Amino acid sequence: MSMLSTPQNEWLSKNFVYLFITVWSLFAICYIVAVTFIKIPEENQRFADTILGFLLATALGGMFQYLLGTTPQSKNKDSTIKALAEVKNERL
Repeated sequence: MSMLSTPQNEWLSKNFVYLFITVWSLFAICYIVAVTFIKIPEENQRFADTILGFLLATALGGMFQYLLGTTPQSKNKDSTIKALAEVKNERL
């Protein structure tokens, strides 16, 4: 057994995305709490708002999109394509 295929590395490679999402989610929660309850100097307010917007819209939004899947329209499209492929295979 090589060094790269140890059970620990297999666990990490299978769960890396979930670990990554967990760490970023915890960081985002801590940042949101800090920005909400800690007084931010006036000259740093725009930076705090920009980072907060990025975390909420891009980072957390992307993570939830990955975990929860795609839109219902995309699922409908996929099922339509699958049904059409099955009909085509039946004709062959």
